[in-house]
Amino acid sequence: MDDLDTAIFVYSAIRVLRKKKRVNRKWWVHPINSERLLNGAFYNLYNLLRADNAKFFNYFRMSPSTFDELFNNIKTNIMRQDTVMRSAIPAEEMLAVTLRYLSSTNSLQDLHYEFRIGRSTLCGIIRIVCLKIWEVMHDECIPTPNEEKWLEIAEGYQQRAQFPHCIGAIDGKHIEVIKPREPNLINGIQIPIPYAFVGDEAFGLSTNLLRPYSGKCLPVNKRIFNYRLSRARRHVECAFGILSNKWRIFHRPIDVDVELAIDIVKCCCVLHNFVRTRDGYNFEDSLTVTGMQDIELDNNFNVNRSINRYRDALANYFSSELGQVPWQMEKI
Repeated sequence: MDDLDTAIFVYSAIRVLRKKKRVNRKWWVHPINSERLLNGAFYNLYNLLRADNAKFFNYFRMSPSTFDELFNNIKTNIMRQDTVMRSAIPAEEMLAVTLRYLSSTNSLQDLHYEFRIGRSTLCGIIRIVCLKIWEVMHDECIPTPNEEKWLEIAEGYQQRAQFPHCIGAIDGKHIEVIKPREPNLINGIQIPIPYAFVGDEAFGLSTNLLRPYSGKCLPVNKRIFNYRLSRARRHVECAFGILSNKWRIFHRPIDVDVELAIDIVKCCCVLHNFVRTRDGYNFEDSLTVTGMQDIELDNNFNVNRSINRYRDALANYFSSELGQVPWQMEKI
């Protein structure tokens, strides 16, 4: 058999397989999905939920007005055209099913039955909606801080947690920032202390990242430092708890490919800030058990002596008359 014969044979085999596949296909649209307009959750439930703000908020994790603002921001980016084969799923329904996926423990299979949309179609909808929410809104909801904003954050930690020169708390992920050129002096500390993030034992000590002292038999000043650092760091634990308890997709393994999972996480971060700015948050969200697990990182790291010097300086400062808070000895 020459090359031409081989090509003809392969082409014929492909045609037979395709024809066979078409013959074996039972439905063009599955009966469950064909009743989307009649029995789908969006058409049966959406308008009823809009008539009750509390139930709408419970279902979509945001108020109707916030939903509408979000929809108006992204609708032109997610809208699809009808074809001769079928009608496109409306943009409002696309947003509704995506928010339900993000705000519940329902899997794609669950939503398939609830909204009467095929699983692969759902996956495509969630992918495009999450991507567009990030692209359109991340500048507004997660803006890049400037020097003035960093100083405002540091002042907030000073006032709320009594931890000076703290510009944030981290948990789970490293965040790289450019070292400020001239850190301000802290009254009572003779060396310039750089601005830094605070984290737990999972992270390595570095110039711009402070972690607790390890060990059990620590002197008083180091135990006080660990308490004060934990007091500043607890804000990120609350943030992760509120995030995962509002967007309950984090309560279970996300059943999508890695690229879509990344888009989902980024989308939820945007929605977290977007909704909280407009609707606040329910106190109960910060009390329930979070679905996120702490990560364990490699603690085999080399620590520069100057980095230890910054931490030791803060430890001594927190034990001094200038840096102490009245209740700290009761907490260690």
